[in-house]
Formats: sequence, C-alpha cells, structure tokens
Amino acid sequence: MERKKITLIDVANKAGVSKATASRALQNHPRQSKATCKRVQEAAKELGYIKHPLVSALMTEIRRKRPSTLNTTLALVHGYHMEFEPPPSLIHLRKGAIEAAEANGYKLEEFFLWEPGMTPQRLISILASRGIYGVIFEQIILKQVQEVRLPIDLSNFAAVAIEFSLQEPNLNRVDIDQYNGLLLAFEKTREKGYKRIGLVTNRNEEHLCQKKRLAAMYLAQQSIPVKNRIPPLVTTDYLSELNTSLPKWIEEQKVEAILSPRRILPQELKALGYNIPEDIGFAQLMVAENQIDGYSGVMPKWTMVGAIAVNQIIGRLNRNDFGVPAYPTATYAPGIWVDGNTLKDKRKTSVKDSA
Repeated sequence: MERKKITLIDVANKAGVSKATASRALQNHPRQSKATCKRVQEAAKELGYIKHPLVSALMTEIRRKRPSTLNTTLALVHGYHMEFEPPPSLIHLRKGAIEAAEANGYKLEEFFLWEPGMTPQRLISILASRGIYGVIFEQIILKQVQEVRLPIDLSNFAAVAIEFSLQEPNLNRVDIDQYNGLLLAFEKTREKGYKRIGLVTNRNEEHLCQKKRLAAMYLAQQSIPVKNRIPPLVTTDYLSELNTSLPKWIEEQKVEAILSPRRILPQELKALGYNIPEDIGFAQLMVAENQIDGYSGVMPKWTMVGAIAVNQIIGRLNRNDFGVPAYPTATYAPGIWVDGNTLKDKRKTSVKDSA
C-alpha cells in the first residue's frame, strides 16, 4: 500500500500553526520566533515531510517577482576605529560592494562596530529594529588582539565576513587569494632573473590571511636550489624592530628581491640606504587598484571581494537562509600581476655586462 504523501498542511496541523507560518518556520524566516521554527521543524521531521524541489524553486521565483517583505538595505560593518584612515583595500572593497548592491536593487549602509557608545550587541539590536538582515563584517581590528570573538546572535541574519579576523561567529568568508598571489609574485620575480627572493611580513598580516603567504613562500622555495632559499622575515608592527632586523637579514641572506604586503617598505629601504631597483628589487603583494606608486607586484581585486560578499548575502536573503552556517565556506578573489618600476630585468643586465 502506497504511503500517504505528507503535505505542508499536515505539518502545520501537527505543529498547531497556519500553513503560512509553517512555511516561514521551515525556512528559518526572521519573522518567526526560534521556538516556533523549532516546533514546526520537529513536526516536519517526525512526519517525514520532504519539500518538493520544483515547488520550492517556483515559490522562490514568485517571491522575487513581488515586492519583498525584507528590507532592501544591507549593512557594511567597519571593524576599525573611526579615527583611523581606511587603507586602499577597504576603499575598493566598499566600492565593489556598493556597485553590486545597487545593481541588485539594494543599498548599502555603513556602520562602525567601535564607534563611541556602540557594542556588538547594540549594533545587532539596531539592525534588527530597522529590519536590516543582510550584514557584511569587514576585517575587525583590535589593538593587541589577534582573534576576535563577538558574543552576538546572528540566527536571524544572513552574514558574511571579510578575511579571517572574526573567529566567532564562524561565518562564510570572502578574501583575496593571498596564497596564489604570492606564488604569482615569486614566479614573475624569478622570470626577471632574481635568484635570492625573500618575503618580509608581520604577524598581524599573516594572522589575517591564515599564514597563506608563508605557506606559499615555503612551497615556492622548493622549486629553486637549496642555496638560494631564504627564510622569511616575520616581524611585529614596530618600526624600530624592522629597522634593525631588515638590513641584517638583507646582508646575511644576500637578498636580491623582496616580496612584501607592506606598502611603505620601499621608503624604509631607501632610508636604510638601499636604492630600488638598482640595489634590491621589490614586488608589492598589495598593489592598490588605482596605484600611483608604480610598484611591480600583485594587484588584489578588492572590488571583486566586495561584490562577491554582497551577492552571497543577497542570495541567502532570497533563499531565506539565515544564521551561522554549519559548514562555513571561503571564497577567494584572484589577483593580477602588474609590471612597474621596482623590479628590473636582470637577464638583460647580465647579457649587457657579459658583452
């Protein structure tokens, strides 16, 4: 005997709610209480209710063609203090996010996590009271703190994090591709004839990218002779330490070219008496998208990171997919190589010298 098909009405009757409430509860809609969602979902599980994939797809399409009950404003939460000047990466990230939001009929509103009088809990309360359920958390920067854990409830929000500074809640993330970016920089620098190539970075930078640059550097050095392998120089953020350790590292390791995300390293090298690229080559791992410095190096696409983050949030809102994901994912935007004036072609120099 064929088993009776369980319908949404059966689930609603068992849970003691309306059909519309049951539908929203099965999708963890923010308008439904957690208790109702749990009761309906338990009833569905007990009855063996299975959503029909074609019906679900049709309902999603219908919802897209009618005015949404959700706010079309998305929140971009800045994780640095208001008195700090944002780096080029964040400026471009915001540009990409704003453009993607507008292209989808949304607008982006900016919030500061650390503005005076603000707390993480208060921020979430403000967003909920205004009906803003899509949230992008930028890199969160705190003095002397590497891992950031925010005691907030995101069960009614579709949220994504930029980079890896926010440890909890553990969200889906969007980041630039630091790993392949370094491999690209190493390969391009070698193509110009440099043999002894070193990496200069700091602990905070490596924390934000989960040590992907260091891992890529160790891998890249496996492709060259052992005699040309150079240990990375990993410092703190203190300039005094860099001034003492950098020249010592350069001289002891006979460094020919440096890869680094540090934007002012060329100026620091010049202050130490090194001319670029005559004395030492330099490849910037974080070339700004509108760069005016003429750096050779890798240009990460932060505008793409912003756009990807917005599109992910909108996708989750359209699916009524809220809360912290059980299995968070990471999406990486690739960078591109740009030729500048901080690396010279040593192969041409060698040919000229030999002639």
